[in-house]
Amino acid sequence: MSIFEKSLPDLPLLLDKLTDWKKVKFRKTSLAILISTVIAQGLVSAPAHAVCATIAVKLASCCCAVDYAVSGASTYFAPSAVPTVSGGPGGTLSVSKSYSFTQGFQVTAGSSLEVDGVLAQAKIDVSAQLSKSNATTSTSTYSHTIASGKFGHIQYRVSASKVSWVKTETFGDCSTRKTSGTIIYPMPQESYYYWETTVL
Repeated sequence: MSIFEKSLPDLPLLLDKLTDWKKVKFRKTSLAILISTVIAQGLVSAPAHAVCATIAVKLASCCCAVDYAVSGASTYFAPSAVPTVSGGPGGTLSVSKSYSFTQGFQVTAGSSLEVDGVLAQAKIDVSAQLSKSNATTSTSTYSHTIASGKFGHIQYRVSASKVSWVKTETFGDCSTRKTSGTIIYPMPQESYYYWETTVL
């Protein structure tokens, strides 16, 4: 009988004790090293070897995971490169201009280092149309009748999604850390928005 078999006389019993294995009192990394050594050197035979392998799988399933939970809400960007046009009172308000600009993402809370990770998950759970930037070059015309006595306003908008995210990191000792934030990602849709006021 090997020294490892003598020091671990009843591995099936050990496995039973690890049913709630996240509560192991010693460092999980140390146990993983021990088990790896036992298996690699062939110092235990079946069924003890199988028990060691089972424990190793349980340990590995806890190690080093990163998960993002995301949700999106519709919003928009009003590009500063395209000014709002106003007119009135009454009459017709028209816009016909050529625009060329790039609308990027905006981090409104949390770390900017999470932009790529959050985007990858948001493309799955929110919309595949989300991107880090939306470049456009176009000539467009828009016209709207202004109600009598009112002032009209036209604003060029880029559709976007405000993505709220929670990142959960699981470490080798089975501890976790959560961080969160919000990022606004542009989408390819663009449009004019019209509204009226009683004063200019």
